[in-house]
Parts: sequence; structure tokens; C-alpha cells
Amino acid sequence: MRIRQVLSAAALSVAMAATFVIGSSGTASAAPADCKSGWVCLWDFPGYEGAAWSAASGPGFYSVGSNVQGKVSSVWNNSGYSVNLYSECDGWIVLPAGSYISDLSTWNCAGTTFNTWNNRTDSLDVY
Repeated sequence: MRIRQVLSAAALSVAMAATFVIGSSGTASAAPADCKSGWVCLWDFPGYEGAAWSAASGPGFYSVGSNVQGKVSSVWNNSGYSVNLYSECDGWIVLPAGSYISDLSTWNCAGTTFNTWNNRTDSLDVY
């Protein structure tokens, strides 16, 4: 039974990684309301502009993948869960359900050269 749970979790992680890669990317500006209900969405530029990625839609720990890592500047948690954003920063950002950040460069990121969260998100935990 434990092996089945591990394999199911691994399959979900692969599916979510694929969502990050092929998600709903585009180049037009968007708004938090453009993020589908139940999803966590990430944008390439502040103000929900540039490429957009539909990320996690359920509980779990997810890496953003190489196509998204180093590019996240806006985020909206449109899921019914809390989300922690992680990076090389000392600490993490907690996004309660329904919350969003239009510009991650306004968030302090101690322990890094430029001291902001802009383009730093590398994983998230949905719980």
C-alpha cells in the first residue's frame, strides 16, 4: 500500500511539473481573476503580465521546473488551500487561499544579492 501511495504522489508530481511547463502560458497582460478557480497561478512579470503558468491545483510540494524557475514576478493563490513559496531566500512567503502578490520585487528576500523575491520562486507547498 505504501508503494502505491509513493507512486501516486510521484505521478502527481510529474503531472504538475508538466502543467508548469505547458500550463496556460501567454504574452498578454492578465489579472488575478484570469487564474482559474482552484489553481495557483504564476506570471513572468509584475502586475500579472507576460507569460502565465497555471501551477498546482491540489495539496502537495511542487518544484516550478526549469522553464519557470527564475521567472516568477506575480502570483495568485486561487485555490482553497494555503501556499508557501520557497526560494534561496531566508524564509518563505505564505499565501492564504484567495490572496495574491502583484509584484514580488516589493517583498524582502534576505540572504540574496538583490534582496527581493522577484524571479526567485523555485518551489511551492500547497496545504
